[in-house]
Amino acid sequence: MVKGLLVGLGIMLVCPLIPIAHFVLVPASPFIAGYWGISFARTGNRHYATEGLIYGSLLGLLFCLIGSAIALTVMTLWGTGQRLTVLMWIGIVVFTLYVGSMSTLGAMYSAMREQLRATRVSAMVEGLLVGLGIMLVCPFIPIAHVVLFPASPFIAGYYWGTSLARTGKRHYAIESLIYGSLLGLLVCLIGSAIALAVITLWGTQRFPVWLWIVVVVVSTLYVSSMSTLGGMYSALRAQQRAAREAAAESQPETGMNRG
Repeated sequence: MVKGLLVGLGIMLVCPLIPIAHFVLVPASPFIAGYWGISFARTGNRHYATEGLIYGSLLGLLFCLIGSAIALTVMTLWGTGQRLTVLMWIGIVVFTLYVGSMSTLGAMYSAMREQLRATRVSAMVEGLLVGLGIMLVCPFIPIAHVVLFPASPFIAGYYWGTSLARTGKRHYAIESLIYGSLLGLLVCLIGSAIALAVITLWGTQRFPVWLWIVVVVVSTLYVSSMSTLGGMYSALRAQQRAAREAAAESQPETGMNRG
């Protein structure tokens, strides 16, 4: 576990130093750290969700300790006003929760892929790409885009959930929640990259930073929740259909046995 935490921390320290790509890598670094770091800390004796939660919690705690040490050093050497002190500690709390949650998602996804590699190596990645493709195509359909564009996250989750429900590996709600969270994260990363590019090229006079933050956060939450609902509805329908088919097949056999 210690080795995995050090690897994750190293990834988070290296990502800001990569030119140009750091615009995307910095906000994604906790997820990347969880994805790769858990492979050095995995025991294989626990469920992937448990392993991911433990790893993400410890990495978030490590980040909190380092951030607190830096804040205390700054306060001791240079002194800070009350307002700056409050802002520093609020930032530490917010980034600790962000690092912990994102690294947990990354570790859970990595561990899940490892446990299901024999049967479903790239199903999640393919599902995310299909979902993203649906969301990109819907705005370009004439006339119907008025309805399809706001419904595109639900449609993306629905079509991915249909193929997912047939595996029967996990409860449909858990699978759909994981998919919706990852699709929302993907939208967040793309939106953040676009916002940073626009701000870098044209400044913040016409599009202030707070407006970009609101747009990215709202879009991420909307896509995540709607795609999760679409996946749940699709998987539930598939399970109900399979149950009806199984019941229909068992009825003739019951009649023959009675005869």
